[in-house]
Amino acid sequence: MTLRSFHLAAWPLLALAIAPAYGAPAALATECVTDPAALNSTAAEPYSGYEPTGYKGSLERNEPWFQAVQPLTQAEGSQRFVFKRLPKADRTEYESIEPVSLGGKSTGFAAYRQGCGVLMDGNGRSLGVAPFTSVEEDYSDANAPKGTSRLVLRRSSASAADSVGYVMFKHGKKIAASRRLYATQFSAHEVKPAGSLPAYLRVVAASDNAIGLLNLHTLQETIPPTWLGIGALADTSAVKNGKPRQTFLTALGPDGLHLFTEDGTPATLPRFDRVSMIYDWIPAAPGQKEPSPAILEIVDAQARECRLYSTRMEPLLPQAQTMQTSGYCVTKNSDQSAFFAYSRDGMTQIYRKSVQKGAPVMTRTASDISGDLVFAFKTGVSILKDTHAASAPYRIVNAQGQELPGGPYTQFTNLGCGMVRLKQDSEWKSVSERGELSSKLTYPFSC
Repeated sequence: MTLRSFHLAAWPLLALAIAPAYGAPAALATECVTDPAALNSTAAEPYSGYEPTGYKGSLERNEPWFQAVQPLTQAEGSQRFVFKRLPKADRTEYESIEPVSLGGKSTGFAAYRQGCGVLMDGNGRSLGVAPFTSVEEDYSDANAPKGTSRLVLRRSSASAADSVGYVMFKHGKKIAASRRLYATQFSAHEVKPAGSLPAYLRVVAASDNAIGLLNLHTLQETIPPTWLGIGALADTSAVKNGKPRQTFLTALGPDGLHLFTEDGTPATLPRFDRVSMIYDWIPAAPGQKEPSPAILEIVDAQARECRLYSTRMEPLLPQAQTMQTSGYCVTKNSDQSAFFAYSRDGMTQIYRKSVQKGAPVMTRTASDISGDLVFAFKTGVSILKDTHAASAPYRIVNAQGQELPGGPYTQFTNLGCGMVRLKQDSEWKSVSERGELSSKLTYPFSC
């Protein structure tokens, strides 16, 4: 049985002030507000139109730049740059104009003046993108849609922390923009282990402890940045083309963890603060080629309850199982067993595990058997304890809940590795998987 579990822990990072909204009507600036103290207020080395793309890094002309931009030499020898296709009366002088990919073979230009950048086309017209301090292309996702360019727009100032927004172009046309600016440094709670997020999802923050996920292909927020921490849980029971069968997203709130599908759809689940993906819990049937489906186990540590779900978010059992005194769920005790038994409120339930149409199914074979579960064999045979019986509280039942002859028993001991004993009168006896007793005592060597 393989577990990939999540639990909560504090993880202090760098703090950052709240970033303003980006892309919302009230926050989308349409003109540059100059900030001489900001980065790029004066370009030390303005873009010259040449790039080291030739043989052995030799400089070559950037033709789109020379077609769109005209350098102007000032009286003191410095240079300014204008868009040559604009009428002279409409030209603005910039300290630097730099080419930017707009997807495919389309080129735009970042024009900087007094610490503020604007994104323009080759005719010197605004592309409707909020002003920025610097811009760079984001190459982090190798599977980005073809013909697209995703730009990271950074805003810096002497009086506020840095923040970034995102905009996407396809063949020169703006197709998406993030709805707000995001913090570049922030504090978050860790959801451990973090798991591997799909490459197209990026953790973003509106502020400290306000964390979410941004879809880099659409620039829509898969999970809005309102959570204390973000994690991921992948179902790797069947990996195809190097990708897990599916990935779940987790978000930490003040009331515990919340589970989402990969597209951000929230799962309707009872409160929980731990979640695990359990593999190989259902044994493979004869002739079964595909691995058995994984199941989800959620744990409410406050209520000390465990619940089982399919990866389709369907409950496998009608009620929660009480957590063991060890702090673990009883789930792990039935690894690779065809049966699963648990007790709640002094009554024991026994289920048979199976796979139907690719989904896990639990079929009850015995219900409301009086007594607490002490030990369950893989055959469905179980040892129960009647807390109301003072002298001989232990008995053995089969998978249908029928008591096997020979009991009751006065004491029970678990030697480990599936070896248990029951005592009757003054004699200890070993118990087999079929519930048979033997006076020949066996000892576990290793397991």
